[in-house]
Amino acid sequence: MVWAKVDRAFRSAKDCADVAYWAEENHKVLVFTDDGITLDYREGRESSFGNELAKVFLMLVSIFAEMELKRIKARVAGAHRHLRKTDRWAGGQPPYGYRIVDRPGGGRTLEPDPVTSGAVRYMGKLLLSRARTHGACTADSRRMTASS
Repeated sequence: MVWAKVDRAFRSAKDCADVAYWAEENHKVLVFTDDGITLDYREGRESSFGNELAKVFLMLVSIFAEMELKRIKARVAGAHRHLRKTDRWAGGQPPYGYRIVDRPGGGRTLEPDPVTSGAVRYMGKLLLSRARTHGACTADSRRMTASS
């Protein structure tokens, strides 16, 4: 099996160890081209000193990849916490009934979509009036957009 880099193949040291164990048990070769790591478990090669060194480096790099993933998650979560305190949109698909627009101070924000926000308000009215959920979901879409 061939990958460019260890941190693109694994973000978990356990997953990396599991794949290395599988390769050893099944006499396979693992190659990480950019990292210069090759584990060759073909018959007669599994106990070489080079393989043992490669396994050490593979495990070290996979641990660093796992740490990098945790740092990335923490940074993204912090950025989203900050953005939730503002009117800036963090990105991705907007919720139904909203559209993404440019924000005067830079960045993007959300505003009600003139085409679909009526449907959301109509659904809200149906649900608040305790209409049956099935009826709310199957209501005529022309009627939903016309009722604001």
